[in-house]
Amino acid sequence: MQHRGQTIIVVLIFVVTSTLLSVTFFEYLSQGIGLSGRQINYERVHNLAEAGINRALYELNLSPGWSGTGEILLGDGSYEVVLISSSSAQRIFEARGYIPNKANARFIRTMRITLTTGTGASFFYGIQSGRGGFRMENSARVNGSVYSGGNITGFNSASITGDAFVSGTSTISGMDSIGGNARAYAISNTAIARNASSTTILGSNVTVQGNAYADRLQNCTVSGNAYYQTSISGCSVGGTTYSGVPAPSSLPELPLPISDEQIAQWELDAEAGGVHTSPCPYEISGTAALGPRKINCDLTIRNDANVTIYGTVWVAGDLTIQNKSRVQLASGYGNNNGIIIVDNPANRLTSSRVTLENQATLAGSGASTSAILLISMNSSAAQGGNEIAINPENNSTQAIYYVPYGKLYIQNSSTFYEATAYLIHMINNTIVEYKSGLANANFTSGPTGGWNVKRGSLIIVE
Repeated sequence: MQHRGQTIIVVLIFVVTSTLLSVTFFEYLSQGIGLSGRQINYERVHNLAEAGINRALYELNLSPGWSGTGEILLGDGSYEVVLISSSSAQRIFEARGYIPNKANARFIRTMRITLTTGTGASFFYGIQSGRGGFRMENSARVNGSVYSGGNITGFNSASITGDAFVSGTSTISGMDSIGGNARAYAISNTAIARNASSTTILGSNVTVQGNAYADRLQNCTVSGNAYYQTSISGCSVGGTTYSGVPAPSSLPELPLPISDEQIAQWELDAEAGGVHTSPCPYEISGTAALGPRKINCDLTIRNDANVTIYGTVWVAGDLTIQNKSRVQLASGYGNNNGIIIVDNPANRLTSSRVTLENQATLAGSGASTSAILLISMNSSAAQGGNEIAINPENNSTQAIYYVPYGKLYIQNSSTFYEATAYLIHMINNTIVEYKSGLANANFTSGPTGGWNVKRGSLIIVE
């Protein structure tokens, strides 16, 4: 009997222990199930918020004025998209996911994204040239200011309505009229409406309506005061003459406003929209839509063609636009600028060239601040060659010409908004009509031809 009693006690202890262990196990199991369920719901609500982010990008590219949406039911939850802030070049949205819905939300996820229309660049001058310099002939005129890394040289009534500055040891000469200030290493045979500054000599038929500053003043006419350090001779000075004043130092060379890295990124944006490989060379006449697209050969637009640009275009060859053809940005660009890049990486010496002739037209979206940025990567001029990178002739364009290593040759009554090039040559009544908004120009790019996600901007708010 004693042994039977001990056995019963052992059995009872085992049963009690097993029961306690079972209860504990099922408690942990239920907690684990609860945790797994919550984790699944967090993943679901996260996906709902992401759906809102994608909706914002999609809708904004369809309609630039899109400002969010109310609650949208999706699966076992819902989402909404709210516009947090807005400017012409940037939109910030919050996308909020809910389970099971906004009114009875048990799980919420809020994500924030910044969408931009492209890349900004600042063109502070109507003309900016590199070390190749800037040459003007036969009544060529810049309605704006000029900054050059090389000489500014004028012939036959060349004029600049704003300031004219050159860097390093470069000079200004032969200008019929500079309407603002002038500053160079040396200045000769030029009429300046405001102040003139020279690191070395200011003379040889220079007239200055304002004050003059130089190391030496020689054979000049100065309406204001004259400041010099070394000598003055043959100069008529309307104001006071001051000697022993240190001459102004040379100006620094300015970097061009768009980097090679940015241009390479724009090329990738164009290529992401697809590649044209046949027929080649590619010819367009009539009405056509283009972009984003890489054209993997020469492109000719002719015979009164009317081409609408919907995204960045990269021509990996030569580009010719002729015979009254018109290339214009789609209206969806709004106040932004579009991009055409002409760049054959395999041949930048005798390819990568642009010809605009016979009243070809480049136009913006219709907004007053919109224009086409036309880029040539031809590098002949920078390497001592004679190839012309961009040659606009007899055209009136809403264009910005950009040639970082080549020659821009503009002739025969052409007009445009701004030009930046290694070497610029303007002749025969050509006019630069600088637009003030180019100091903060925005360029639309990307495979969508519109709004894109700003890198690193996606964050989880809640």
